[in-house]
Amino acid sequence: MNQSEYKKGIFYTLGCYLMWGNFPLYWYSLKMLGSTQLMSQRIIWSVVFVVLVLTLFREWKSILAVLTQRKTVLVLFVTSQLLFFNWLTYLWAITANRVVDASLGYFITPLFSIFLGRLILKERLSHSQSMAVGIAIVGIIWLTIVGQTIPYVALGLAITFSFYGLLKKAYPVKTLPSIAFETFFMLPFASIYLFYEFNQGNLVFTELPTLPLVLLLLSGAATTIPLLLFSEGAKKIPLSLVGIVQFVSPTLQMINGVLFFNDSVDFMRLMGFIIVWVAVVIFIISEYRKYQSQVRLLSTKSKD
Repeated sequence: MNQSEYKKGIFYTLGCYLMWGNFPLYWYSLKMLGSTQLMSQRIIWSVVFVVLVLTLFREWKSILAVLTQRKTVLVLFVTSQLLFFNWLTYLWAITANRVVDASLGYFITPLFSIFLGRLILKERLSHSQSMAVGIAIVGIIWLTIVGQTIPYVALGLAITFSFYGLLKKAYPVKTLPSIAFETFFMLPFASIYLFYEFNQGNLVFTELPTLPLVLLLLSGAATTIPLLLFSEGAKKIPLSLVGIVQFVSPTLQMINGVLFFNDSVDFMRLMGFIIVWVAVVIFIISEYRKYQSQVRLLSTKSKD
């Protein structure tokens, strides 16, 4: 394992999840657009930002190179659809004031990621890591029981994003072309929907106050930068570690939901979150010990 790349992977992934964890504050300020129009405009401005970046870094040749790989294009089409439904579900939850429901979805996602990493990528878990996963499952079951309902929003978010992460890990593509194709594949839907809204007189843009208008114009950058970090990070560290670091995001979302969106978290629900975080701490300690062991092994080999 390249230790430098491993550290970069953790840094990129953590940076991505810190940004995503504070997204409710960003997208809620644009809720007057409605979830579908917000989603469509987000795609348009993401395409604009990606085109600017591709031009700035002279990466258009890499786009043409990917076009010659049919399997890669197909995988990117699938990941774009997973991302599309994940974004739409998430934006609906934010605009419907169901931030805590969304945070539960991203609490469940790491469990799916770890499970898929073990089942499909054959990633091995230590005894303590397996115990951490078991504890996290108990916490999620607790939160589901306390909520007294099947968490459809949470499950939708978890399933779409965990499979997105799996495909990004299993079929690594150069980061910028990967994000470019995913946004380009979403463009037809966004264009058709916004054209329809325009003809109906429902397009929201110039009448927005200054701050929401600026946030909307920057939504492409706000969308693309975390995705770039995630795509780069997911290639450098195990999917199980990607999954466990992801708990940072829903924790921040939950805190935002309580502090800024008047979502309530009673003692019973708080206990569920605490159980999950106990699992996170156990997993991180185990991963750190494994990392230190590998560093010592490499140091010993270099001396020999």
